[in-house]
Order: sequence, then C-alpha cells, then structure tokens
Amino acid sequence: MTLFAADNKTLIGNEVDIAYAVGETLGLEIEVLPVAWADWLLGVESAKYEAVPLGWPFSPAVRT
Repeated sequence: MTLFAADNKTLIGNEVDIAYAVGETLGLEIEVLPVAWADWLLGVESAKYEAVPLGWPFSPAVRT
C-alpha cells in the first residue's frame, strides 16, 4: 500500500519501495507519482505513465 509520509508530500509504502528497487536493479530512473484510481488507465494508454503498480486493494464495491 502507498501512503504519504509525515510531510504529506513523500510517498512511502511497499509499492514505492519495490518500484525503486526494481528501477535500481535495471538501471532506470524512477519517479513515483500519486494518481487517482480513475485516471491511471487513461494515463498508461496515453503514455503519460509507463507503469502502474497492480497491488492496489479493491473494495467489495469495486469487484461487483
């Protein structure tokens, strides 16, 4: 899960840690941005974003 640190700007959490670890391993520069759930798919399709972590939790309402 991704959260904001006490400064309310810095993203923290396991998905952020994994993204930076993968980027470092592959020699890539990583920029992690907060994105609204409704906007990520269009952002990927339009090439605004290159990747989105898929570990987001779904509520029962979203599954139906």
